[in-house]
Amino acid sequence: EVGFFHIDHFENQTLLPGSTAFFKEEKPSDFYNELKEKLYEGEKGVFIGNGQSVFGEAGYGSLMAVPMIENDRLLGFAVLLKQEMYAFTFEMYKLFQALIHHATLAVTNSMLRDRLEHLVKTDQLTELYSRVYLDEKIQYSMKIHQKGVFILVDIDNFKSVNDTYGH
Repeated sequence: EVGFFHIDHFENQTLLPGSTAFFKEEKPSDFYNELKEKLYEGEKGVFIGNGQSVFGEAGYGSLMAVPMIENDRLLGFAVLLKQEMYAFTFEMYKLFQALIHHATLAVTNSMLRDRLEHLVKTDQLTELYSRVYLDEKIQYSMKIHQKGVFILVDIDNFKSVNDTYGH
């Protein structure tokens, strides 16, 4: 079984797509909260070979959990479960840590790229598209569609509106 959890700014955890059905069940949530707390306390991960006391009713004997950390902030964690006790080697655990670390970097970089693209395309104050973005879209539309309508509105004396009501 594999589970991927995201932790938001309010410390709520959400199960991410790609997780197996076992993690969609509500019954083991106490264990996940305990696991989350250990990872918040700075644990680099959790590696359990004899998990019968924890997962006895579910039939899982081995567990690996690794945090997804970016800039010392816990973004989430990944959990692997196997029915056999002592199913994971320490080398497997180290590989799992490396994979999750690299995946976290890739996702974080993608999110930063999307944010930067948004900042370039829009005005920070109004969240309206910038003139550069508008020009790009017009050029693209003229090249692809070769016909269409462009409407530009100019409001006379708009300065008085800004002076009266603010920008």
